[in-house]
Amino acid sequence: IGFEVAKSLLAAPTDKTGGSPVFVFVGCRSASAGEGAVAALAASLGPDVTERVRHVVLDVTSPSARSAAIKAVGDETRERCGEARLDILVNNAGILLEAGDEASDKAWADDKRAVTTETLNVNFDALVDVTISCLPLLERSQRAKIISTSSGCGWVLSSSSSSS
Repeated sequence: IGFEVAKSLLAAPTDKTGGSPVFVFVGCRSASAGEGAVAALAASLGPDVTERVRHVVLDVTSPSARSAAIKAVGDETRERCGEARLDILVNNAGILLEAGDEASDKAWADDKRAVTTETLNVNFDALVDVTISCLPLLERSQRAKIISTSSGCGWVLSSSSSSS
């Protein structure tokens, strides 16, 4: 979902106010995943798009990773726009344990509380923490938006088994 949102934003010729095309930061858990996302966006939209997209390493559950990513966004926007700001935050991180996946089934059988806690930490707590951490940058924008997406990752575990 996040990749498609980034792609849609980058495909738009200008922002909704008629200004310049948007600049997008793609948050990924690793630098290699971020580089892959930027390369896939360039392959889909053309090489010029790389002038308007950067990746930042972001583990949403890590306070230090959140701080580093938000600092990188602020530094880049200060350099590009003259002020550190964020116009749109898209919260898209989520995890899901799949029923039928051996490792997921074992984790669920071994410790339902730990699995539930980990899922809530990523799918809810991290969303709140990232949003709160981004508020200073969002407050500097005259058109700030927060978009939070969800999918099947909003569920802890899906199973047709009555023993779950």
